[in-house]
Amino acid sequence: MAAPQDDVRATKAKNLLSSITALSFAQREDEPLVDELYQAETAHLQQVLADHQVFRLVVNGNALQKFYNTMIQQTKDSAALRQEVAMRFLAVAVEGSGMEALDQRVPKLLDVVYHALKHQHVSVCVPALHILTHLMFNLAHATVDTRRLVVDQIGRVVPLVLHHVGDVDLNAASAPFFIASYEALYVGCQSLSTTFRPFANKIEATCLPLLSPPAGTSDVATSILPAMSSCLGAVAHATAVDATTSTWQQIVDRVVLTLHYQLDILGGKDKASDGRTRPAALKPWLKDAVMPTLPLYLQAHRLVYKVHVLTSMLAGLLSSAAIAEKDIVLVAPDVLALLRRAFSLRADAVGKQSAISEDGRQLPSSVLYGSLPLLQPHFTSLLASLVTSGGMPMFRFTSSIAKVVQLSCQATVPSAVPALHKALQQVLSALGGGAYTAVGGLVLAWSLSHLQHLAPPSSAASVQPAKVATAVAHQSNKKKRQRVAAEAPVEVKRTSPSIHQVHHTRATTNAALGTVATVLSVCGSWVPPSDRLKITALVHASQRDKTLDPSVVTKVSLANVVAPDAQGARGLALPQTMQFWARRTSGPWRELAMNVGESILHPRAPPMALGTSISGGGEHVTPSVSGGGGGSSYASAQQAKRLEADMDWDQPVDESDDVETDGRQYTKKAKGNDEEEDEDDMDDEKPVLADDGAEQDNEADVAVEVASDGDELEYQDEATVENDDVVEEPTVDVAPAANDAADDDGDDDDFPDIVVDDDEAE
Repeated sequence: MAAPQDDVRATKAKNLLSSITALSFAQREDEPLVDELYQAETAHLQQVLADHQVFRLVVNGNALQKFYNTMIQQTKDSAALRQEVAMRFLAVAVEGSGMEALDQRVPKLLDVVYHALKHQHVSVCVPALHILTHLMFNLAHATVDTRRLVVDQIGRVVPLVLHHVGDVDLNAASAPFFIASYEALYVGCQSLSTTFRPFANKIEATCLPLLSPPAGTSDVATSILPAMSSCLGAVAHATAVDATTSTWQQIVDRVVLTLHYQLDILGGKDKASDGRTRPAALKPWLKDAVMPTLPLYLQAHRLVYKVHVLTSMLAGLLSSAAIAEKDIVLVAPDVLALLRRAFSLRADAVGKQSAISEDGRQLPSSVLYGSLPLLQPHFTSLLASLVTSGGMPMFRFTSSIAKVVQLSCQATVPSAVPALHKALQQVLSALGGGAYTAVGGLVLAWSLSHLQHLAPPSSAASVQPAKVATAVAHQSNKKKRQRVAAEAPVEVKRTSPSIHQVHHTRATTNAALGTVATVLSVCGSWVPPSDRLKITALVHASQRDKTLDPSVVTKVSLANVVAPDAQGARGLALPQTMQFWARRTSGPWRELAMNVGESILHPRAPPMALGTSISGGGEHVTPSVSGGGGGSSYASAQQAKRLEADMDWDQPVDESDDVETDGRQYTKKAKGNDEEEDEDDMDDEKPVLADDGAEQDNEADVAVEVASDGDELEYQDEATVENDDVVEEPTVDVAPAANDAADDDGDDDDFPDIVVDDDEAE
């Protein structure tokens, strides 16, 4: 059924491709479309081709050949817009086609890409770079000849890309070109690492222009940072195997030193004479001709931007796939020292209040104070990247991480608190429950402090101002009264909250609830009972607050219920929590939470599937839907009845066709059980000598039992200890039959038949 469907889709795709080639790219006899309409139409057609997967269905034929010929011919048009449109169509075709369908067209495509990068406009280079990226990404599926051809062309294409990145001005129009260039270099370093080795140093230098962009382009450069960071992190792939770690570590050291110099300027410790002692390798990293020409606050903003770029570079280097955890451990002390210094930066300990230092490098404390909300989130994200990339070996630096976390919790400004919560959640997940005593407890206490407004108000806060006023009134000396009043906390008159305060409180509360959920999930059994009760009260209060994010509230409620306490018990405040989950306002996690709560409230075994085979025979049982035939329905009913008889262990089946077989099974089983119990009892007694007639009768009984055991072998394999208790009721009916048989044999003893060997009797 699938093959005719694909044939129909392939036919429609061919018709669509022929229609687009004939109608949209034909020579118009009348006035051609204006550029805006032409660009809008072609953008829509590109989306149509991608949505219908035309180039996956059409792999050969005249329609495809005509399409490629038309597009390649239009790339030689004199108008830059026509060239750009043709290159975009070729990029859509390369992205949607398999490498097997492109083998014959790779030489022409590489030639088009080379001429586009060498002679054409920047807007034409963007789709050309996309084509190059797709070819390198799928190169593993190409033939040997195609790989050799691509590798040969890389040597003359990559220098053009590096040259354009260094020469093109950074602005909003050229931002897509920078992103496409960094993506192409990133894919090349990973897919063709050996081919890109000669360009490793140049790729590193290509990433540096974003450190000192032109004035007013910081927002544009920020959008390029993810691609640039990934590209710099992939440079380690384009090195020799024995030099990968050393090359990567040198780049990390340069980034860390550059960050220290930015902190020197922010902390007021940078001097003009320090430039003479700096390493020569750092000059390209520190060069910035735009900084002195900016106003004071823009200088501070540029410093924040540089910190953002450098932390993104360092995060990209730490997350590089070419580096192992043992390599990250080597640079972890330097990065943690940098973070400790960054979070120790305080506005009240820097510079003067209203003037700049003589050398112009020290910012006033008021300017630094205004930059802290934008500065601190970058260092928190760097902390999360370090711990996450380092993995379990980072556990040896738990004390240093705890100091950094403590400083960050104490020095972070309110607007940066949600970002810090997000970073701490990643840190706790990476370190695990073993770090609760060093990090988890501190983070939990800090998070609970942001949730105190959810708790009911206490009377302690209103008593404090009265005590202070009484102490001031009882002081007889005027100076003492002034000193006590100055040391007393200032009473702030409460007003209605502003819109900004409401949104900030809501964001902080949601972030703190997420952190509490992470603490409970990672190290719930380490949390003391007093804190668990406090968390339960706060969670119950958050469930009544309609302004909070329901997904976060459901997540923390689920973590509080599922996480075991120190005694291993679960289900804390489960009934109240399930009432909240039953509401429609509890978010998209409500179905999962209800299932988990139901399984905790009513624990039971999972439903048993009706096995895969029937015991005794090799017949395979699969659930099926009967087509309505009478024979198949009857056979299914008989099969289900036999399966039910085999699997029903709780009570004997009296209405089945195998009643006699089941009764014989219970008889033999009961007799075997009685014999085993009597043999155990007779171990402590003296052996009883039987006469020759009794021995013959006993030997006959044993022979009958051995013969019947062969018939009932499959039933004895299924018997368990639990089933032995179930068959006690049939043994009551079987005992008289056994006694009658004994009476018929002439044996007057009430003891069971026991066979004693002659040796044992002697």
